[in-house]
Amino acid sequence: MKIVILERALIMVATYFIVGPTVWELTGHNYRGASHIIGAVSSLTALFASIYYSKQGLSLYGLIFSNKYESSEEENKLYAQAEQECESGDIVKGLWSKAIVKAKGNEDLRKIEYMKLRVAQLKHQKNDKDFVQSNKGR
Repeated sequence: MKIVILERALIMVATYFIVGPTVWELTGHNYRGASHIIGAVSSLTALFASIYYSKQGLSLYGLIFSNKYESSEEENKLYAQAEQECESGDIVKGLWSKAIVKAKGNEDLRKIEYMKLRVAQLKHQKNDKDFVQSNKGR
């Protein structure tokens, strides 16, 4: 949870300090209030975008480094784990429910959608663990 809060704070501050001064420069050092307002609105937009992506099972760190699993042995293991969960009945109930919605009620596609969702969730968890491990002792 601390990582998510830190991530969102970083997004907001970075956006504000990038957009605000840019507007200030583009307006020829006029409209200081406008640069603050636009910077603040941009920060809030970035915050809401990060909340949206976190609800989709992704974090900023996960979005940046998510390609490290594509077509790799690690990704294959994640798919195998998701399939094993389906076969054993040891599924994540919320994802199973979301899968039927994504499959538009088609039970034949439900397992496929579940596996996609579960692999994305496992990648997100792995990325968060990697992030925490890489920042220990800093």
